[in-house]
Amino acid sequence: MFGDSRFYLSKFCGRIALFGINFSRGMGKSFPGNIFLRVGSFDALKKLAKNTKFGNILITGTNGKTTITKIVVKLFENDFKLSYNYESNTVSAIATGLLRNNADIGIFEYGIRDVEHGIPDVICETIEPMGVVYNNVSREHTQVVGVKNSFKNYLHAKALLSEGMKKGIIVANADNIYTSYIAQNKENQVNVNYYGFDCNQNTDFPDCMSVSIC
Repeated sequence: MFGDSRFYLSKFCGRIALFGINFSRGMGKSFPGNIFLRVGSFDALKKLAKNTKFGNILITGTNGKTTITKIVVKLFENDFKLSYNYESNTVSAIATGLLRNNADIGIFEYGIRDVEHGIPDVICETIEPMGVVYNNVSREHTQVVGVKNSFKNYLHAKALLSEGMKKGIIVANADNIYTSYIAQNKENQVNVNYYGFDCNQNTDFPDCMSVSIC
């Protein structure tokens, strides 16, 4: 079990850094979370993520993550005390958001370009999201650090963000065949909801989707 002393030390250091960014424009939204993770590691993040009363929501996709996150925050902010972060879509940014005091719900943008850099399976296990929102998946971001990543691997990385969920809700864009595919593969395990202009779209997937991404 992760030690309480190390957890509180990491939380203290993270909040000191959080206070410090008020006096420096160049330290960014990820800096406090980065300090927290360096001191406490992912074990501390797992414990910190449990501080939200109802749970956390992760929002991902190729394009529009920030816009969708802002919309979700606006929809929830009158009824719940929120912890959130957007525009910096890293695990450190999630940690920064969670450091901002106890909240009812955490809402976080998260970017994934491949499994190695995005560690979506680790994030799912650590944050244990009550909800994952998929905006869209397309081919623009398949190149990572100058290396071409196959679209199949890219799609697999996106799917891993919710693959470990045993409860909660997945919300997927029904107008995007890839997000619909990811969500349909989870319909027997969690609640799945779709949004979009064509929620009854044809679900005959192209040949590249015939191989399981799990």
